[in-house]
Formats: sequence, structure tokens, C-alpha cells
Amino acid sequence: MSMMVSAPPLQTQAAPAPAANASSKAAHMQAAEAATLVLRQVRPCVQQVVNPGPGAERIRVTLRLHYNRDGTLAETPVILGHSGVDAGNAAYVAWLDDRLMTVFRNCPLRDMPPALYDAPGGWSDFTLRFRLPG
Repeated sequence: MSMMVSAPPLQTQAAPAPAANASSKAAHMQAAEAATLVLRQVRPCVQQVVNPGPGAERIRVTLRLHYNRDGTLAETPVILGHSGVDAGNAAYVAWLDDRLMTVFRNCPLRDMPPALYDAPGGWSDFTLRFRLPG
């Protein structure tokens, strides 16, 4: 699952392809429901990250999150990459990565539907793109 997280608003990064049959349509709906539930829960957590300085709002951080069934992280979040980094904001990349790792370590998912954990596009393992507001 891939989502774009920015505070505010939160939105999915890319919409899944249109469903071709009833089975894929159900999977698409499950993925959309899981994305909505995850975004609703991580929004307050990511809003704790403050802008450290000029140009930091151009940085996009892509990270992978893998959760246990109880909503705790199964492993340390993995930074997959960055975009929007330039000479004016490169000094903020490590700072932002560190803040995001801390935020997600302290942001368990609560009351997530067990049926969507292993479902296609479920909430067990997904990728987020984060950007600071600005």
C-alpha cells in the first residue's frame, strides 16, 4: 500500500488501478478502507513533526512501515528514499528522518480491523510518503 502523508491534508499517493472483476473490486475497496484507517491514525502523530527551517517542506520522505497484528511496529521503519532535496535543504534530511522514525515508533495503530491485516492492500505492511506542510 502506498500513501502520501502531509499535514494537513492526508491523501493516498496513488490510486489503485480500476477493478476488473468482483474479486479485484473487493480487494480495491479493502485497500482503500485500510489506507483511510491508517491515515486517520497516523495524522496526529506526523503533525508533531515541525518544520526545522526554510526549504524543508520540499523534502519528501518515503518510508516502509511493517506492523504486528496488535498495531505495534514489527520492525524499525525503513527509509526508502527522498525527493525534493537540494542544496538549500539537504541539511534537514537526517533531522527529518530521525524525527519520523521516532514518531512512528511511538505511534501504534489502535483498533484496526483484523480482517484487513492480511488482506490485499491491508495494513500489515505499507509505504508512506511524508512531506512537511508549507
